[in-house]
Amino acid sequence: MTTKEFGILAAAIKTYYPRENIFPTDKSMEMWYEELKDLDYKMASMQVKRHVATNKYPPTIADIRECLVNFSTETELNPMQAWELVLEAMEDISKNGLANKRFNQLPESIKNAIGGYRQFSDMMDNPNTVRFMKSDFMENYKKILEAERENKMLQPDIRNAIEANAHAELPQKDEEEEEKLIGDEWVDL
Repeated sequence: MTTKEFGILAAAIKTYYPRENIFPTDKSMEMWYEELKDLDYKMASMQVKRHVATNKYPPTIADIRECLVNFSTETELNPMQAWELVLEAMEDISKNGLANKRFNQLPESIKNAIGGYRQFSDMMDNPNTVRFMKSDFMENYKKILEAERENKMLQPDIRNAIEANAHAELPQKDEEEEEKLIGDEWVDL
């Protein structure tokens, strides 16, 4: 979004909420623009209109950034639909085999909610535990979806920094150095 487009958006927000002291200084306008400049103007504008239609309080930066999730073209499965995919994969494997290949065809969020191939394999080996796994899976899946949703709302430079940090290798300490740090015995605190 350009500064001119942001100016139009900011003027609209001020107009929609005339009693609120929104953007009281030039600095506040600059700070808001810094947080929203990566957004597509049309999407941000639709999000503001959506917010205005359903909220009596002015939008926050996070409210506007939600357009990245609300108007996303990706279809998100609800937890029950995701669980159905897991059951379909298990049924397909029992008929056709190729467990590893079929597991890898599942969406990443579903594989993570299962806990990985080892847990999936355990489920296949112990069909009686499948019904107990359902609630854990659904809870994990909800958490994963929420984390993915929050990640989508972040600015690209923040997402990239988080990604780079996640892949950075931590310095390794040798056992002798570690023993010096913790001592020979644990001390109760």
